[in-house]
Amino acid sequence: MSSSRGCAPGARQGRRATPKRRTGVVEDNRPADIGDEPCYIISVAAKLVHMHPQTLRYYERLGLIRPARSDGKIRLYSARDIERLQQIHRYIDDLGVNLAGVEVILKMTERMAEMERQMRELQQELMAEVRRLRLALGEPVEAEVVPPGPDAVARTDENLGA
Repeated sequence: MSSSRGCAPGARQGRRATPKRRTGVVEDNRPADIGDEPCYIISVAAKLVHMHPQTLRYYERLGLIRPARSDGKIRLYSARDIERLQQIHRYIDDLGVNLAGVEVILKMTERMAEMERQMRELQQELMAEVRRLRLALGEPVEAEVVPPGPDAVARTDENLGA
């Protein structure tokens, strides 16, 4: 059940409640998508990730997870929260990482994702500036510089006969 497409159709989601917006979380900076929709109460979320509800509360106290809250203060977990809990479970059980290590890994992963997003934005801005300058100089826009992709080094090595 690690889909980021929101709550599974027909899934027992518990009581219907109006969630409050999360605050102070990296997820709030991302555009909302259906994977962010809070819909699982704590008992259902705990079953989905094979953990005890108290463990989920403990992880929340540590700041590893921040479920949304309903008007009645009921914790509501989204599909993205479920994925994060499964990731935490893998770090602890499969890799033997302690909770302090999990926290560091999660924070570094979030920072890397934010830096990648910022780099993509800067890259788009630079490409737009290059287009604008080429148009101003009367150069054809088709001759755009394509930013290097993940296999750019491999292409260069192949071209050099390496």
